[in-house]
Amino acid sequence: MGCRFDGWDETFNKNLWEKALKKFDIDIDKYTSDIYKIGDPLPWEHILTKRKKYIVEDFQRFEKLIGHRIFSENFSHSIEEIDNLEKYSKPILIRNDKKSGQIVQKLRAQYKVGGNLRFLAHLDNIRIITMALKKAGIPIYYTKGFHPHPKISFSPPLPVGFESKTELFDICLRRKINPQDFIIQMNRVLPENVEILKAKILPKNSPKINEIIRSVSYDVIIPIELFKDTFRNVDYYVKKLQNLIEKGEIKKKYPNIMEFQWDILKGVGIRIFILQLIKKLSWYRVDNLLEDLLELRYDEKFLISITREQYYQDILGKIRVI
Repeated sequence: MGCRFDGWDETFNKNLWEKALKKFDIDIDKYTSDIYKIGDPLPWEHILTKRKKYIVEDFQRFEKLIGHRIFSENFSHSIEEIDNLEKYSKPILIRNDKKSGQIVQKLRAQYKVGGNLRFLAHLDNIRIITMALKKAGIPIYYTKGFHPHPKISFSPPLPVGFESKTELFDICLRRKINPQDFIIQMNRVLPENVEILKAKILPKNSPKINEIIRSVSYDVIIPIELFKDTFRNVDYYVKKLQNLIEKGEIKKKYPNIMEFQWDILKGVGIRIFILQLIKKLSWYRVDNLLEDLLELRYDEKFLISITREQYYQDILGKIRVI
């Protein structure tokens, strides 16, 4: 068919691929849109025979920890949302055209992640954003060289299972765009449970996100389901938290915890606010911290709701990043 260097957008020829698929009677929609069950053969199974075993084992291990088949339908739909953004799309911009030689504008955007998409890894979240930028027709600036990439940087990875109201990314553009238009165009193509909340223009020489973030806050809900154990009811956790705070155990064991407050929500559970200082050598996952402090079993921490609330430029949680 004459396809060559099709990994590059500049040389990719969709028409030739469609002709090849038609010639060999291959239904590409079937492979990209079908919902696969554990016993079904996967499209790549005849090439990579061992990979399926590990995928199935991880899948079943996670379902066991959660306690029910949370991915039986919803996970497949969330993957479709990522892969099928084309139904919302405008034509993809050809990258690195002759007029895209300079960075004209730099934007910082804040977005939220929730629902079933909280189970996606950091690289999947990056993929969602970069695909949406292309589909929305945003004039992205690309790096030079043989393997051009979007000039974009992200805030620290969101742990799998956490929701967030404050994920951030900086992007360099080759044409100016109004921040409000950017928000509207992006939200038009982003999948459900991912939404751009804010956007603002930055100086082109501004530092990267990770260089200015000093602290981050979390909102934690320990659900009432954990209090059904007669030996560890609400009073047990209340006394545990009081002792930890009175004795200063949290500060001693986790010096990067700047603030730790809790309250009882009637009919819901215990709510905890955590302000965590970001340091390279003392960065703790909040779920592991709570597992340790409250002596939770490994499977119990998956019942806890954890939301990343806000990033700050100071250690006291006063100056927001955006």
